[in-house]
Amino acid sequence: MSLPVLGSTHQSVSVASTVAASDSFAPVAIHKRFDPASETTLLMSHPKIKYIGRFDQSNASTSVRWGWPGSYFRVRIEGTSFKIALAEPDNHTLVFIDGVKRADIPPKRGKQKVMVAADLDPNWSHDVVVYKRSEYAADPGRIYNLFLDGGATLLSAPEHDRKIVFVGDSFTAGYGNIATSQTSFPDSMTHDEDTSQTYAAYSANRLNADYQIIATSGTGIFRNRTASLSQSPDSMANEYIRVISGLTASYDFSQFEADLVHIFVGLNDYAEGDLPTDDYIGNYLKLINGFRDRNPGIKILCAGFGDRFADSVAAMVAAEKTAGKTDIEYYFLPDMELNPLGDWHPSVQGHRTAAAYATAAIQDVMNW
Repeated sequence: MSLPVLGSTHQSVSVASTVAASDSFAPVAIHKRFDPASETTLLMSHPKIKYIGRFDQSNASTSVRWGWPGSYFRVRIEGTSFKIALAEPDNHTLVFIDGVKRADIPPKRGKQKVMVAADLDPNWSHDVVVYKRSEYAADPGRIYNLFLDGGATLLSAPEHDRKIVFVGDSFTAGYGNIATSQTSFPDSMTHDEDTSQTYAAYSANRLNADYQIIATSGTGIFRNRTASLSQSPDSMANEYIRVISGLTASYDFSQFEADLVHIFVGLNDYAEGDLPTDDYIGNYLKLINGFRDRNPGIKILCAGFGDRFADSVAAMVAAEKTAGKTDIEYYFLPDMELNPLGDWHPSVQGHRTAAAYATAAIQDVMNW
């Protein structure tokens, strides 16, 4: 079902907060009065904030940090208004209310307080999704507080039963997908990137699943783009365990017990020439087995693309199945429309094309 947009005439443009066919996402009637002239300040340590993406919550009474593109959290609010205080020097932040994009907050150095909406219907609850649209470049963003009307509070936020992790590189993060003029690094991974319009986001929302996107432009499983034949210490085989890419803290995988991990990595491993297949596959298996160890029972779906690494991945999956593994499958992503203004990365339409294949492959594996 679709969630009605209450108290708003804005058109929905969101794929980040498509709702499940579940009564838990239906709005709740509210029988209270609120004071829009005063303010309720909420700490990010509030127990009813539903963190879905990866967040550094080690100092949540002051702020939380986020880094991976497509990270998001969900809250269910009362009252007529919603504000947020954040410091995001490099990236755009989206805010969706009841499935409608209500704000695209551009990067700004220093802490700012943003009024997102002041016209909400006080007779119903409202589901809010705060979403990291792009990759951080130099400094992870911080979220300090949420603000509601005086007398308002948070209700228990709904979540989807299905959970997917997408592991990838710039093709998964959405590098340059919304560029309308010639872009270049780092704008192509900040200003001109919208992770909510990627194959991963489209697929998850078609399947009514919550999701994490663990992707960094330029990353490989063994070596990153422009690296030598030696292994990159910050390749995805090592970075996938991080709360925030490039930082040392490890993620607690029990916070998001995924049903499936979708892996699409290899473009950068082979971008600078030939790479020993054993090095690539060895690290690929390290990644797979890491998810198996941290999320027992997880399914693994490996995507091939182009003519550089697809055969190696297909052969690896076949070998795993021959060895008795029943939790792993392979499929091939065909060519997708590229955006020449986005350094020849997939356009939004290209991501929609890829999403059709990814969605079908996930349905086959999970029987969803």
